[in-house]
Amino acid sequence: MKPLPNGWNDSDIWVEVPAVTGAMDQTARVEVVTRTACVSNSLALQFKADREERLLPSRMVRNLTCSEASSRNFCAAGALEEADVSLSGGHQGSLLSSAAYGHDEYRTDALKNGWVIKRYQWKARIHTWDPPGGFTAAATRLDRLVVNWEYPPGRTMESYYRLQIYIEGPAGVPFE
Repeated sequence: MKPLPNGWNDSDIWVEVPAVTGAMDQTARVEVVTRTACVSNSLALQFKADREERLLPSRMVRNLTCSEASSRNFCAAGALEEADVSLSGGHQGSLLSSAAYGHDEYRTDALKNGWVIKRYQWKARIHTWDPPGGFTAAATRLDRLVVNWEYPPGRTMESYYRLQIYIEGPAGVPFE
């Protein structure tokens, strides 16, 4: 790419780089070539690509353990179809159930090409703890993400959650 300098003098060069997609972060070199083909000293700069944020697809999440502490238990991750959440789970008791608690564990596949875990957001949740254990922003994978849950005895003998995990990386660059 040959961006036009916005200005320069004996000691500085100002260059505006247009929006670029499909490029990863990398070292770039800046030099000035005059009309008479004289080339300036080269200066190495760190180029940071434009960023985009995306939902981590459920196909990149693995369920390690799904607690069996209640009457009905389910944990969903690794689905082939695209969903609006990265993982989900639920635990329900029967009419005569007592209080229950447990935890479900997940891990994510490694992100590639400069992509990292950015943030999480609960799409829905009842009787779960916040934040999920093991969530680490700026990681390239989560080895053990833990959703702790509990429900008291009584009318609402259930716990459920739908969790979105957002990733960030260079725009137009694949993360898988």
